This record gives sequence, C-alpha cells and structure tokens, in this order.
Amino acid sequence: MSCHLCWVATILVLWGSVCRAQVDSTISLSKVSCHGQPLVLSCPLGYSISVTRGLHGRLDSTTCVSGSQLNTTAICIVNTDVASLVKEQCNGPNSCVFQTTAIDANNCKGISLYTSIEFKCLLPNIQKKACEDEYLTMECMEGSVIKVVETHIG
Repeated sequence: MSCHLCWVATILVLWGSVCRAQVDSTISLSKVSCHGQPLVLSCPLGYSISVTRGLHGRLDSTTCVSGSQLNTTAICIVNTDVASLVKEQCNGPNSCVFQTTAIDANNCKGISLYTSIEFKCLLPNIQKKACEDEYLTMECMEGSVIKVVETHIG
C-alpha cells in the first residue's frame, strides 16, 4: 500500500500494552451567513465539528450588504451567546445547518446582521491494543502524522 505524505507507525510490543494515538490533523475553518440565511458548517468525512467562537451582529460595513435595505454601517453585537447555540446543535457531526433566524437580535433592530462562526474539524482519538511480542500498526490519512499521546505497559 502506498502512503505519500502519511506516517505508518509499527511498534514492537515488548510487554502487553495499550497505545492511544491521536492523529495530529485539526482543520480550522470559519463561516459567515447573512441573517435569515442558513449557516452551513461542514468537515471532511471522518472529522467532527467543534465550534470555538461565534458572533451575530455587525462589525464591518462590507459583509452582507448586497441588496440590504437595513443599516450596513452601524456596529452592533447581539447579546445572545451565539457560540453556545451553534455548539448545542452542531458539535459532533461532520456537517450541520443552523438557522440564523433562531438568534434573538432585538438589541440590533434596523441593522443588517450576519453570523460568523469559527470552528475546528477534529479526528477522533484511536486506541490500539497488542499483547507481548506482537506488532502494533497504526495508519493515518495522507497529509497527517501519528502522535502517540499515551501508552500503558503491564
């Protein structure tokens, strides 16, 4: 099997051990959606969404201005904890659609708003076990590196 930019780790187990490996391949992304439009978050297959920051409001005069009849120059941030709302619905799966209309924007009336979300795409931890005098092999996706984060021998 060919593996271009990926490492294949093979460990000779001298005593019975448990090896937990973490593939060091986190992807950081951000998405913006105009108020009233769905916010679509997605990660590659095998990864899961982890929301890190969120904002609903207006911090600039260039985002979501096309066709807006509302004020696009005023600065306003909605009082709602947007990151928590999106986390509740979107953390875990590899794709999610969040309806921005679910955000209470009463303190920013008359202003053209948008939602901005920063999130990471995470790979799950992999745990492998082997007995004494056995080989333990771990493989990762192309472009990733295996990082052994914990071993137990006994």
